[in-house]
Amino acid sequence: MAAEPRGLGLVADVRMLCQEVVALAHDQMQLAALETKLAGQSLVIMLAAGIMLGIALASAWTGLVVVVVAVLVHQGISIITALLLGVAANVLLALALGALIKQQSRHLLWSATLRSMRGASAETSPSGAVP
Repeated sequence: MAAEPRGLGLVADVRMLCQEVVALAHDQMQLAALETKLAGQSLVIMLAAGIMLGIALASAWTGLVVVVVAVLVHQGISIITALLLGVAANVLLALALGALIKQQSRHLLWSATLRSMRGASAETSPSGAVP
């Protein structure tokens, strides 16, 4: 039996290498698809649990306010006044949390990154004007 010419063995090796690369890429894509599906399912579960947690905490907070109102009524304060105090406390808490959210929202703008990018683009633009 005659030996294969050198060029045919190299072509076969390259063809086999290409097939292995394609198979590896297929396996990687399949793994990425499975992990994406798992991540999506986990996200849905986390969102549902977060919503249920929020409802549970809101119920507990409402119960706590009811207890405070009941204690105030037991201390001799009229029920209307006690309810208004409970509402006022909730409104003040909401306003304080809203102010905190507004203050913290400034950190979501990536201002240093945008400033850095504008500075880099101004250096490269022919007019030198900052966009």
